[in-house]
Amino acid sequence: MAENPSGDTMAYLAHISGRSHLRRLGHTASVGRSPVDQVRAHIERLRAQRDDKSRGAATYDFEARLRQIAEEQDKAKLARREAKRAEKEATQKTRQEELNEGGLDQDAMAMVRFASFESAGMKR
Repeated sequence: MAENPSGDTMAYLAHISGRSHLRRLGHTASVGRSPVDQVRAHIERLRAQRDDKSRGAATYDFEARLRQIAEEQDKAKLARREAKRAEKEATQKTRQEELNEGGLDQDAMAMVRFASFESAGMKR
């Protein structure tokens, strides 16, 4: 690396990408010419890569993927139903425990129930 004390980042970046620094590292700005055989070999490699990608797309089974997505959706739906059912059971269990802790059983609660919230004067 060339010794160039720089005052700030912009000066450092300008030096790193500058001609004198690159020349000292052995890089040149000129582009070398490639022989015809090398160019043809490179084109063949690119064609082979393209063909490999297109073969991969041809072997993709769209119907199988749709079935897989449908199965995943069904599993998610069942999981949601199960979670909802478990939550409902937990709520019912909590309510039942609260009733039992109060010391009143279902028969006593049935005897105390109101017929309605209307007063005697409202029935007329």
